[in-house]
Amino acid sequence: MNRLIFIAACVLAWCGTAAWGQGLHMAWSTLDAGGVGRNNPSFAVVGPNTIRLSGTIGQFDTGVSTAIVGPNQYVLSAGYWVVGRVCPGQGPGACSPADLDENGAIDFNDFLAFMNLFNASDLCVDYDASGAIDFNDFLAFMNLFNAGC
Repeated sequence: MNRLIFIAACVLAWCGTAAWGQGLHMAWSTLDAGGVGRNNPSFAVVGPNTIRLSGTIGQFDTGVSTAIVGPNQYVLSAGYWVVGRVCPGQGPGACSPADLDENGAIDFNDFLAFMNLFNASDLCVDYDASGAIDFNDFLAFMNLFNAGC
């Protein structure tokens, strides 16, 4: 009987150390077709609580992988490299650069869309082409807004 208790205690002790000693593992599940960029992944600390991982061999699956290890949480966001995009108000449905929802009319929805982009410091609303989002861009948008379609 003592032998059985000793074996059970050893198994429980071994299981506890195996679970406690696990390290961080974030699987990069698959590689898909395409992709342009460095073949060497990089690992950089970009802030007090932020680590940036990057690299391309194909294209990462899009989504977010999360691993929680002790008090720390690590998140890996995967997706496509952004090369460029068409800014709102530049598409075929826009009657003016101020028509951000591209419905052919300038209205309050366009103003709200501008405010969202402005607050996010999105360069799509850099109407004075200064490279910075500031009050001059707000004034330029208001001039376009007041001019209408």
